[in-house]
Amino acid sequence: MARARRDPSVAETYRRAYHAVVEDTDARLAALLEAMGPMAERAAIVVTSDHGELIGERGLAGHGAQLFAPLTQVPYLAVNVAPLPPALSTVSTAARLSEAAGLEVRWPVVPELPLVAQRGG
Repeated sequence: MARARRDPSVAETYRRAYHAVVEDTDARLAALLEAMGPMAERAAIVVTSDHGELIGERGLAGHGAQLFAPLTQVPYLAVNVAPLPPALSTVSTAARLSEAAGLEVRWPVVPELPLVAQRGG
């Protein structure tokens, strides 16, 4: 993980790269929704991430073994699925999409719990 404290330009480089990725993702999603046409209005769609990025917070840039909020609180956008609780785990995505499709699938996670992992043992 790059130390932004030592070189402020590191955080600025990460910030610019992060915003470029967000813009690129936005453009790709727009193209996907356009290609879906009228189906997009009734499709269950979820967009999320596996982790965030530090872009200067705490003098750090990138991601590593830390558990700071910018790394663990990721975007979770959902359309045409049940209302989302204030906090949830991304592992609940399969259950939310199955439910939206009307499928009765028993997943090994509880969607309402805001846990990073829900593994037995």
